[in-house]
Amino acid sequence: MSPTEKLYQKEFAKELLRIAGEDLKTATAMAGISAIRPENTLFHVEQAVEKSIKAVLCHWGKPVPLTHDLFAILQRIDEKSHPPGGYALHD
Repeated sequence: MSPTEKLYQKEFAKELLRIAGEDLKTATAMAGISAIRPENTLFHVEQAVEKSIKAVLCHWGKPVPLTHDLFAILQRIDEKSHPPGGYALHD
């Protein structure tokens, strides 16, 4: 295991999902306030996605990359577990 990743106990996945839920609640609350810049709201959305994916890795007993790069984190998910069509955001 490299110094840029950490192996957590499987039980930590629940904590990561709890925190992700809080990030999503924050983003939802912020989305309704016109004085808040949209990119600030999207930051919390990104954090919720990041923690959710890391929770999956943690639950599977895989090392979790210590990065905020969603692409790098997604690369840790086995190809057989990818959604149909992969992660393409186009048709």
